[in-house]
Amino acid sequence: MKPWDGGKNLHDTNSGADLKVGYQHLGAAQALAFVRERDNLPNGDLDRTHRQQAVIDYVIWKLEHEGVLSSFNQVTSLLDVAKKYVITDSDWQILDFATEMHALTGRNLTFQTLPIAGYQTFHLGGTAEDANVIDVPAIQAEVKQAFTAPATPGGKKSQPGKTVTYPLSATTVDVYNAGYTGGLAANVSAGLVTAGFIKGQVANTAIQSTTEVLYGSGAAAKANAAKIAALFGVTAQAGSSVSAGHVKVVLGTSATLPSFSSLSPGSAASPASSSSPSTSATSAANNGAAGGVVSVSSNARYGIPCVY
Repeated sequence: MKPWDGGKNLHDTNSGADLKVGYQHLGAAQALAFVRERDNLPNGDLDRTHRQQAVIDYVIWKLEHEGVLSSFNQVTSLLDVAKKYVITDSDWQILDFATEMHALTGRNLTFQTLPIAGYQTFHLGGTAEDANVIDVPAIQAEVKQAFTAPATPGGKKSQPGKTVTYPLSATTVDVYNAGYTGGLAANVSAGLVTAGFIKGQVANTAIQSTTEVLYGSGAAAKANAAKIAALFGVTAQAGSSVSAGHVKVVLGTSATLPSFSSLSPGSAASPASSSSPSTSATSAANNGAAGGVVSVSSNARYGIPCVY
C-alpha cells in the first residue's frame, strides 16, 4: 500500500477498510474491504479497479507458486469453475489456454484500465448519481492501438521490441503548482522521483486552468515527457525556455494527484485523448494515469504491484 493525503486512503468507513502502509496480510473481511473501497482514493472508482487488479495479480502468483498452473488437471478444474462466471469471446478455446497458464505469472501480466474523460452527476428519479464519462471514439482508438502493431513506412508492420526507450533517471523534472491545492507540486514531484525521475525545482507559480508538460532538448526528455503528460491526460509540448534534459510540469487548477503505476518498468504510457469532457462534466485531468497500466516491478514481493 502507498499512502495518500496523509494516509486518507488507508481507512474507509463505508467499506470497512483499516489498512497500513506497505505489505500486509489481509483476512477475508479486510481483503473484501480493500477491493471495495473507493471513497477515500485519489482517483475513486479507477483506483478501486487498480486494487482489484493487484488482488488478481496476487491470486495468480499464489496459484503459480502452489503448482496449480503447472498441473493440467488442476487448471482444467479451475477453468471449469471460471466458465460459469467469466464471459469470453465465442471462438476462444479455454482448454487451449489452460496449457499456457503456467506462464501467466505476475511479471508476464499487465493490466490496462482505460481512461475516462471526466466525471458527471446524473439525476435519476430525484436521486443524484455520480458517473464516469467515457469518450467512446478515444476508447476505440486506444483498444485498436493496443492490439495492432504500427506500420512502418514500407507498409510492413513493425516487429515488437523495436521501440527506443530511455531511463527515467535520464530526465530531471521541475514541477510547478498553478492551482489551488496546497502541496500538490511536492506530492507530484515525490511520486515522479519514486518512479525514477531526477528531482528538479518544486514551486508555486501563477494560477492557470490547464496543466502543461513541456520538455527541453534531448530525445530522452521528449520521450519521458510523453509519459508524464499521459498521467494528466494532456500532450507534451516542446518548451523553448526549458533546460536541456529537463521536463517542466505546470499543474493547472483542475489537476489532482495521479497514480504513477504506469511509470513502472515495462509499462507503456497511454496516449492522451484529443477530446475534452462535456461542459457538464467535472474535469478529471489525471485520468490518463488513472486509466493507465498496472504492472509488477522487478522487486515486488508476492507478484503484487503497489497501489493506493
